[in-house]
Amino acid sequence: MNDTKAQPPNSLQAYLRLLSYVRPYWLIFSVSLIGFVIYAATQPAFTKLMESAVDYVQNRKQEEAMWIPLAMVGIMLVRGIGSFLGNYYIAKVANNVVHTLRCRIFDRYTELPTSYFDDNNSGHLISRVTYNVTQVTTAATDAIKVVVREA
Repeated sequence: MNDTKAQPPNSLQAYLRLLSYVRPYWLIFSVSLIGFVIYAATQPAFTKLMESAVDYVQNRKQEEAMWIPLAMVGIMLVRGIGSFLGNYYIAKVANNVVHTLRCRIFDRYTELPTSYFDDNNSGHLISRVTYNVTQVTTAATDAIKVVVREA
């Protein structure tokens, strides 16, 4: 007889499965990604601006004196908007996914036989609903943030 057990999913499979819960919120998720892209685009712009500021200090070009501070404020404003859009909407998606996962776990709990609850610690069962779901979702959304902003 072939005695094979189901293999636990690898990290990529688990992550892709978690991302499948994001599908209903794709529009909000897209706004978040756009916000992170805006944030990421301001980093090279700010670096180029600092190069111009150093050139101004070294060469004293008066025509650049006025626009450097205005450009700094503008870049920081755009960066702040991008950061806000990215973080706010990714948190909104994460909270919706947490709610969905908690509801699914609770629905599964209601289908289990009473012997399951007799055999398992109630604190552990409640922890799955309240703590574990939040940790998994936070890890997933933080990974997305880092990949988009830093790439």
